[in-house]
Amino acid sequence: MIHDIDFEDALNLSHPIFIDVRTESEYQEDHIPVSLNVPIFSDTERKEIGITYKNDSPEAARKLGLNILSPKLPRIIESIEKAGVGKTPVLYCWRGGMRSRALAAILELMNIHAFRLKGGYKGYRQYINNYFHREKIPFEVIVLYGLTGTGKTQVIKELVKLGVSAVDLEGLANNRGSVFGNVGLLSQPTQKMFESMLWFQLHQYRNKKFIVVECESKRIGRITLPPPLFAGMKEGKRILLFDNISHRIERILKEYQVGQYTQELIEALNKLKNRLGSETMESLVRMINSGSFYTAVETLLVKYYDPLYNYPDHSSPKYDFSVCSFDEKKAAREILNYLQP
Repeated sequence: MIHDIDFEDALNLSHPIFIDVRTESEYQEDHIPVSLNVPIFSDTERKEIGITYKNDSPEAARKLGLNILSPKLPRIIESIEKAGVGKTPVLYCWRGGMRSRALAAILELMNIHAFRLKGGYKGYRQYINNYFHREKIPFEVIVLYGLTGTGKTQVIKELVKLGVSAVDLEGLANNRGSVFGNVGLLSQPTQKMFESMLWFQLHQYRNKKFIVVECESKRIGRITLPPPLFAGMKEGKRILLFDNISHRIERILKEYQVGQYTQELIEALNKLKNRLGSETMESLVRMINSGSFYTAVETLLVKYYDPLYNYPDHSSPKYDFSVCSFDEKKAAREILNYLQP
């Protein structure tokens, strides 16, 4: 007998493993984090079955699906058996339809107990939508502020190592949150995938009282922060990171690997042309082309980014806590001591 289960109930199983039987492209767009993709059809096969369903009949489509699936079954079952050792498989397809039902029935015949996710991926997605459409997220949000290059992302990572419930939003979005945000990086995840990864991290912290994030605008590249998180960021405690400009420049040069991506940098720089002015823009391009990266970064900080953000470069009573970030590990420890006195 096939047993359906809600997503929230599935999370409460002792050792669930989510098995996504959709196609690779469906999986890439979004999936339950840490789920295993075991597609029973390829994108081409699924399309072929859909055309048969539309042009011939549902029965003809089912027969075609069976013919395609049958040779794959030994490999699919073996993959699920290996992944499911000591765990409870929870199968899902697009909306809890034929794909997951057929595989669940076959596993039952093989004496492999598995649940089928009620509503499939769409049921899971509704859960995520509900989670991020509440008025507030269930945490106090503590926000790190600081001028460009003060190492906010690095301090977030050090806090995670110390066991603090910190979230690297730029890491999840695969973008550094500026016009240079995607230099040297691969493409960003979809909005849905970002929300799934963010939910997963927050779910790991569900018993914590607070989370720590870096100050961000509503958008990180083409990713939009969920409204309740952004609202929480506006209301939470404010921690200021500060460092001298030479350290900040060195940090930026290292993080962006400037010498390897000169053309990408110039292309990104063009987006600031109206704000920087033609003269400054041309000067910066000459600096980059001649390898004067330190001077180029210094010019950008002094003439654009520092005046734009206008954060203090020293300890300030306007913030709940201030810390020098020259040593990122030490800064993280000081923040931990502040948060957990």
